[in-house]
Amino acid sequence: MWAVLTVVVVFDFSVGATLGRGVNRGFATLLASTLGVGAHRIASFSGEICEPILLGLFVFILAAVVTFIRFFPRMKARYDYGLLIFILTFCLISVSGYRDD
Repeated sequence: MWAVLTVVVVFDFSVGATLGRGVNRGFATLLASTLGVGAHRIASFSGEICEPILLGLFVFILAAVVTFIRFFPRMKARYDYGLLIFILTFCLISVSGYRDD
């Protein structure tokens, strides 16, 4: 699913822009998935009662910080797509295993 979505979303009018978006997406996915697994692991160690609270706190803080970073003009011009993918991937990974029992 992620590969098909990448092909559809990453295409741009020039080869350089497509490669730049692809690199941004790859780096953002790698970083966000690593942090998402770490956040889920830390929350699962906290116990059954604190786990949803910590997951919600991690998602809120990281999404708020990255959204704030998107307001800087230099970051928006170069890395807006990567920051958006970072937010989406982190939220998907960190919360996806919460109710898998």
